[in-house]
Amino acid sequence: MVRDVTERKMAEEALAWEAEVRGAIAELSSALLAQAPIKDLSSMVLESARRLTESRNGFVGYIDSDTGHLVSPALSGDMWGGYRVEDGDAVFSEFAGPWGWVLRNREPLLSSGPGRDPALTEAPGGQAPIEHFISVPALMGGALVGQLALANSSREYTERDLELLRRLADLYAIAVSVSYTH
Repeated sequence: MVRDVTERKMAEEALAWEAEVRGAIAELSSALLAQAPIKDLSSMVLESARRLTESRNGFVGYIDSDTGHLVSPALSGDMWGGYRVEDGDAVFSEFAGPWGWVLRNREPLLSSGPGRDPALTEAPGGQAPIEHFISVPALMGGALVGQLALANSSREYTERDLELLRRLADLYAIAVSVSYTH
């Protein structure tokens, strides 16, 4: 009987989480169709991703086609250290650390615990220390157009979190392609 109650509770929690994910995607889709500015779309993606993954830190950004730099219109407040800021956006000219690996390799990365992944023990440029990390590239037709990166969830990241970020990155890639601004 206890196992049945536990399984039922887990199923209810999974359904509630999926409903939240669908709500976030619907809200982002509506903003995309309304052609909201990339800064607003970036903030929506970051806040949805942080809330749903219980993350303290993160950023969302696009690749500037002129410079090749990652421009981040949405960054959690404690991630600003050490990066140049232009018009309120953080600009990453060098791709370092685990988020840089994601950009260079165009592949997602999920890691929990710096003890298991030495690359996470040192955060570049005054960035907040990393305990857990998850990031996905935003790709459009195979081309790198942006990135979602989160760190320091109150729990370890899971494959479910990775799938959420992939879904958000797909929409963000469309947003970047449609409303790209320099």
